[in-house]
Amino acid sequence: MRTSTAHQKRYLLSIIERLCNDSRCIIEFYLNYDCDSTMPSICEKIVDLLTKLSLSRIEVTPQQRAAFYDNRRKGISVYDISKIANLTSSTKSSKPPEPDVYNMYPLEFALKISALSCNVALLRSLYSWAQKGITFKEEATRSSHDTTAPTPLLDSSKSTAFNSRNASFVNGSALEISDVDDPEQFENSKQRKKAFLEGVKLFNQKAKKGIEHFLQHHFIPSDSPKDIAQVFVGN
Repeated sequence: MRTSTAHQKRYLLSIIERLCNDSRCIIEFYLNYDCDSTMPSICEKIVDLLTKLSLSRIEVTPQQRAAFYDNRRKGISVYDISKIANLTSSTKSSKPPEPDVYNMYPLEFALKISALSCNVALLRSLYSWAQKGITFKEEATRSSHDTTAPTPLLDSSKSTAFNSRNASFVNGSALEISDVDDPEQFENSKQRKKAFLEGVKLFNQKAKKGIEHFLQHHFIPSDSPKDIAQVFVGN
């Protein structure tokens, strides 16, 4: 986003806001990226960006603020899909067009409010996801005390089909998918990733300190040259 225009940044923020409104999408991003030591921490980077934009100080007049909220619900795209794109060397180096509405208020103020909206949407999604987990646990607790209804039995064919639909294969082994996510497991994965990245940072500064950090956090099983070499070859 460093080389993007302010309008392009706002357009990207509108896409991020749509993602933040989808609680399942946010959780999937967090689990598959932020909790994986081999992937970039996308959610963390997005939150850092939104926080930076939200805390920026923009001076606006009451008239400019009113103009922004009056035009907020209007579309922000400036392209016309009915026209054929004319990509030439001159158009590639030219500045993209910006809506005339930005003459009514600072574009940086629009970025600030858009970032705040993304933060609010993200918090709502996290709250919604957390409430689903709490509700599921309460229902599971009530059902465990209810022994009046008999447990239905599945025949072998249905049981096989059921297990095949509810199993995922990781490293060649079948794992049953749980309906309830374990927050402690995610937190442990995130903390381990942070420890690993800190070790990489220390290793780049001084190899000895990095190896000591990896040994301390059990990324390397022992200080033997063979174990150290195997870890670095695998990473």
